[in-house]
Amino acid sequence: MLQTLIITAKLLIGLSFLIVGLYIITITNTLLDGSMTLQDMVACAIGTIFIMFSIMLLIIFSKINK
Repeated sequence: MLQTLIITAKLLIGLSFLIVGLYIITITNTLLDGSMTLQDMVACAIGTIFIMFSIMLLIIFSKINK
């Protein structure tokens, strides 16, 4: 039972970072690259960092179980 709760918490933590990253990229104006402002580019970079962090967390959590 405890192992199931730990796995669920790990997945929720990883997926929350993924969802936040995708949400940040979605709310910016990314239709045309030429019309993006500096703030849009910074927001996309931050969203990309959140997505990469979620993937790193999933890799780290899978290594811990082994």
